[in-house]
Amino acid sequence: MQFDLGIAGLGLLILISLAFGVLFQLAGKPGTTFDWAIVGIGWFIGALIASEVVGVDIGSRIVDGLSLDAVVVGGGIVGVPLALVLRLYGDRWSRHHPASI
Repeated sequence: MQFDLGIAGLGLLILISLAFGVLFQLAGKPGTTFDWAIVGIGWFIGALIASEVVGVDIGSRIVDGLSLDAVVVGGGIVGVPLALVLRLYGDRWSRHHPASI
């Protein structure tokens, strides 16, 4: 276990997670208006765990303690299945639980 993530690595991880969430929101018909945030947070958590806790390092470039392999592997393991579940069941959930303002 190695916690060496710096500010630049954390900023890059946040940007990549936000980009994945926004691309997910733009692709297809979102079930809710917050799908991008849910998927982006899932990607962030998966990538952070893979980079800092598990230590996934296949030999790619490391930016300020952040392994870019970990971003793809960990983020993909958590973010992509979460995105698929939201696409399949998010619309049903939002119909039964309307947002109250």
